[in-house]
Amino acid sequence: MNAQISVANVAIRQFDNLYSLNDLHKAAGGENRHKPSLWANNNQTLDLIAEIEKAGIPAIQKKQGLGTFVCKELVVHYGMWISPAFSLKVIRAFLDTQEEVSGSPKTTADERTGLRQAVSALVGKCGIDYSSAYSMVHQRFGVEHIDQIAAPLLPSAIAYVHALTLQGRPAPQGICFSERQIHQFAVLTDYAERMMELLGQLEPALQALRSPLTARACSLADESFIWIDNCRRSLLATTISQYSGNTLPPAGRISARRQ
Repeated sequence: MNAQISVANVAIRQFDNLYSLNDLHKAAGGENRHKPSLWANNNQTLDLIAEIEKAGIPAIQKKQGLGTFVCKELVVHYGMWISPAFSLKVIRAFLDTQEEVSGSPKTTADERTGLRQAVSALVGKCGIDYSSAYSMVHQRFGVEHIDQIAAPLLPSAIAYVHALTLQGRPAPQGICFSERQIHQFAVLTDYAERMMELLGQLEPALQALRSPLTARACSLADESFIWIDNCRRSLLATTISQYSGNTLPPAGRISARRQ
């Protein structure tokens, strides 16, 4: 059985190596705008589920009377969907648990099947060779071969490869951001989203005034949200790749403004 994980003092139930979204929702504050059903119907979420299931990994299951359970990769994604601050709480909770079992033995070939399949998907989509793909995994996890990655860290390795695949290209090697820089990017993304939401709220007033800026304001708000979402995805990929198994940067005071 997996070690018990708690986020914000809420115990996260587990079922068949999957984790309760309902418990995570409770840990995040239980707001209606953060309901698991809203996250599950998000296009980015559906794309990520499809990528995970290509590797033959159970991604999401609904259990009658218990709620919805998801794999670790989707737990991290749900946390980022809510806010960078809550995402860091989730990742820290998992890393703390992994540190407790850091003496785990090397994995078996069967246990590494999901990682090999994820790498194959990355190679196919990005047009790189297997040597380059595996080198990125080795570099991020400080190993010379994937069989040296401890069992508790395999889901993080798979999540890292999936994040690269969703980006459509491998992340540049040798480029790492400092903890302060990652925190600054997270804060900037949050403030940008707040500004775009405020701009959207001003649109009816601009229309009532028949302002010539109405069309530009509407277009800017709609288009900017796409780039803000891309920034969130990049932050997620960077956090997974740079801080898997390490200390994560401080969360700071970052709030979510998603609708």
